[in-house]
Amino acid sequence: PDLDKMKNPLRGIETDTSGEGIRSFVLNALISISSFYLLYYLWSVILVAGFKVSWDYLGIFPFDFRTFGFSGARHTAEWLSMVLTFAIFPGIMYLMFYNASEGIYCIVVVGVFHLVASCAVIAAFPINWIWWVTIFLSIAGSVGILQLLARFLPNPELVFRRFLSKIPLLREPSDQEHELT
Repeated sequence: PDLDKMKNPLRGIETDTSGEGIRSFVLNALISISSFYLLYYLWSVILVAGFKVSWDYLGIFPFDFRTFGFSGARHTAEWLSMVLTFAIFPGIMYLMFYNASEGIYCIVVVGVFHLVASCAVIAAFPINWIWWVTIFLSIAGSVGILQLLARFLPNPELVFRRFLSKIPLLREPSDQEHELT
């Protein structure tokens, strides 16, 4: 039997044991984490400006769970930036990976990474119940949104190919055009 590719009986998919799958997973996780924090900081900047919060908090805005809640403008902006980030993030995952299962893995990895990063930045473990409820519901909501996108939207790869095929410089020449040249 080919040991480089063994069939996983639990999932029915090909598993690559040569290490290529691990490299692909790590690369996807790094891209997802980078996209997540880019989106998170984008929302943070918009909400810091919108809620007129001091710009001094912007660096730790995504990680500060100590003051997370609804008791003031800064706290509401922190909560809203997390919710909006997790609401938009599934769309990015769908466009990047074209299938729900890879996107779900990446959403969960990003959620766990965000927990660890928050603990590392603040040097404490979150005990704020609003933060815990928000992160769990945000991850679950992101997975649900991704499932809905995968179910009801066309495959973005096919849409992009169809769009690019209409641009003459990017279109592959047909057999008829080959015969003319």
